[in-house]
Amino acid sequence: MKRKNGIIALLASAAVCAAADAADYSRMYVFGDSLSDVGNVHNTQQYNDGGRWSNGKVWNEYLAERLGMEVPSNSKNYTAGETPEAGNTNFAYGGAMTSHGTTEAVIPSVHQQINGRNFGQQENVGFDRYGVDFAENDLILLWGGANNFFFSGQTLILEDFEGAGNRAARNMVDNIGMLIENGAKNIVVINLPDIGKTPAYLYDEEGAANATLFAKSFNDRLAADMDGVKSDNPDVLITEVDAYGLFNAIMKDPLAYGFWDTTDQLIFALSIGTTVPSDKYLFYDDVHPTTAGHKVIADAVYSAIPEPSAYAAAFGIASLLLAALRARGRGRR
Repeated sequence: MKRKNGIIALLASAAVCAAADAADYSRMYVFGDSLSDVGNVHNTQQYNDGGRWSNGKVWNEYLAERLGMEVPSNSKNYTAGETPEAGNTNFAYGGAMTSHGTTEAVIPSVHQQINGRNFGQQENVGFDRYGVDFAENDLILLWGGANNFFFSGQTLILEDFEGAGNRAARNMVDNIGMLIENGAKNIVVINLPDIGKTPAYLYDEEGAANATLFAKSFNDRLAADMDGVKSDNPDVLITEVDAYGLFNAIMKDPLAYGFWDTTDQLIFALSIGTTVPSDKYLFYDDVHPTTAGHKVIADAVYSAIPEPSAYAAAFGIASLLLAALRARGRGRR
């Protein structure tokens, strides 16, 4: 009984200490493509003045607001010698692939957004230019993969869309490894929605099937490989968010999420004088969500990530429980 009480006391102490020592997320970093870009790539013809591929804020901006964090501005605002405290920590570029590909000459891939030394066009554009590791309570957001299909999928040798999805996912897992090597402890990675159901493939049955196959392959490989990453890095909190399931749920029951139209493009509807409110459209253009769609994504991510204090307490309790059980086992020998 004394040993049991001692274990309970030890665990209670761990919970108190962990909760006391843990802080809120300190800073947000964003890596990815046009779904996350807030101005690193400007297009003043079709997209709003902020350079977003939407009609307003994108998901990471809504998420930062919900968490009470500083909203990261685009990393192209960086000036030589500045630190992350300047807030220019959104490294996402519209058109980015997961790793080296057809756009890397002008658009840094997700790999290069983290390790920018290999981007030969100009100065280092990646996180590593700061010369520091991530802080323990930094929140790192990662979303990408679709451009590996858009920019090379349609010309794949032997039309190996499944293989291309696998390769893109493995690139993303490698990117997560680089983040961990740079000290990341809180990582959110989002899988691909069913890009075959976007307006881009509304009248292209074959293209839709290929896009869906790519997305499924990407997601399956990402999920399988993430199990190993988590096992190898028990001190890193990796949260996986299922965009594929979310978008399919919206398609199945749009009204439950506040949408009336999940097939048409808002920018086209506006051009012909639609009377449907903009926030009732899911898609802004042929592949990107409206700002209303981005808010739903942000809500899903917000619901998925735990508070840093909760994870710290849970990890501390689990570690000490294991230690206590081991000690108990030794005592029985």
